[in-house]
Amino acid sequence: MFEEDEENLENNDFEELIERFEEMLSENKQYFFDVTDYEYIIDYYYNKNNINKALKATKLANIQYPNSYIFLLKKAQLFASSNKAEKALDILSQVEMIEPLNPELFLTRGAIFSQLKRYKEAIEEYNKALDDADALDEIYCSIAIEYENLGNYNKSIEYLHKALKINNANDIALYELAFCYDVSGRVEDSIEYYNKFLDDYPYNEIAWYNLGIAYNDMELYEKAIDAYDFALAIDESFVPAIFNKANTLANLGKYEDAINVYKEAFQYSENDSVTYLYIGTCYEKLEDFDNAMFNYKKAVEIDPELGDGWVGIGVALDGLMKLEEGLHYIDKGLKIEPENPDFLYIKGNALKKLGRYDEAEKNYLEAIKQQPETSDVHLDYAEMMYETGNSDSAINILFEATSNYTDNPELYYMLAGYLFLKGRKNEALKQFENGLFYATDEYSMIFEYVPELINNQQIIDLIEFYSNLNKNNK
Repeated sequence: MFEEDEENLENNDFEELIERFEEMLSENKQYFFDVTDYEYIIDYYYNKNNINKALKATKLANIQYPNSYIFLLKKAQLFASSNKAEKALDILSQVEMIEPLNPELFLTRGAIFSQLKRYKEAIEEYNKALDDADALDEIYCSIAIEYENLGNYNKSIEYLHKALKINNANDIALYELAFCYDVSGRVEDSIEYYNKFLDDYPYNEIAWYNLGIAYNDMELYEKAIDAYDFALAIDESFVPAIFNKANTLANLGKYEDAINVYKEAFQYSENDSVTYLYIGTCYEKLEDFDNAMFNYKKAVEIDPELGDGWVGIGVALDGLMKLEEGLHYIDKGLKIEPENPDFLYIKGNALKKLGRYDEAEKNYLEAIKQQPETSDVHLDYAEMMYETGNSDSAINILFEATSNYTDNPELYYMLAGYLFLKGRKNEALKQFENGLFYATDEYSMIFEYVPELINNQQIIDLIEFYSNLNKNNK
């Protein structure tokens, strides 16, 4: 494989070596280089992404050392990196005649098969390399990635465990393991594994970081923060842990704390548009719209194609009572992401506030088209239709929403309220009961739509029945 450690090259008069090689090419002379020199020269040009010169060096090395399989391997690897997989495989057939059991042969062929999406054959080649190769943990990782490509995440987890048993500091294995546990839905298993792993290796910041992500997925936010803090105690400059800790604090509604932690990331990395975006969002949640807008502007200065930043400016201007101006920035975000359902929804709400109901409706409908399961859009759209005298349309919108997803109680309570106001009492009671089934403690929503129902005996009886039912089921 190609060497990336240029420190070794410098120790071998690296600069002089490259100058001699360049001189040989430019003056069309023949200089002597030993095998190690040629390996370094080829690696240098490969790492500089100068494949043509790397191939030229390989050709000259083959002429000088015709019996060395090393340069055939290098040539195959260069062809593979240039998307000339079939040529690379042909060269490996020549290597096989010279060194039929060389693990580098199997590893290179495995990588090429992976490139060709022949994942099962790649696994076979990697398995052949296990008998004689060094760095078994890296081979196990390669096998695990092929199983990922095949969608067999459980098998991938098995091989990643093997890799970490050999080398607990294999960062790639830890990151891939987090991905596999997540995509296979085995979050609880991952928590169990990381806790056992950390009992043996308590100073592995990546394992603590992965544990934090797993706790976050389980909405165990306080435990997630503790895990991130352990990671940062080991490496205070571990920016992903800083960033995720801030995200978790924001999930807990601790926006001021989150802002302070986001700002810590700037001490260890370049100013990042996404970090400014998230800081802006926290200020927006705190209704500090001046600071929200300042950070959103910083975000789009760094990345003018960040649609969320432009829309954020628009929302901040809305909070500052400058909605007409804000609409301009929302449109800038939509120009970048014209089918983003969140942006369409935000624009719909802005137009609704401005009394431009026909335009608002178009944006609500487009948002629903792009993401039909977004219940908040249906709620605001239905509310607008009801307030503008289109009560039948409002009811139909809510019926459609409850057919797409059944577990949002607010849909049922709003629908029940509107049905009561239309005199459709039996239907209203049925929808109210649906809401109680999903969330008994949120029934007061209906009184926002129909305050007089607070004394309705049938409503009272249903609330009492479902409250007792929930108590008995606990």
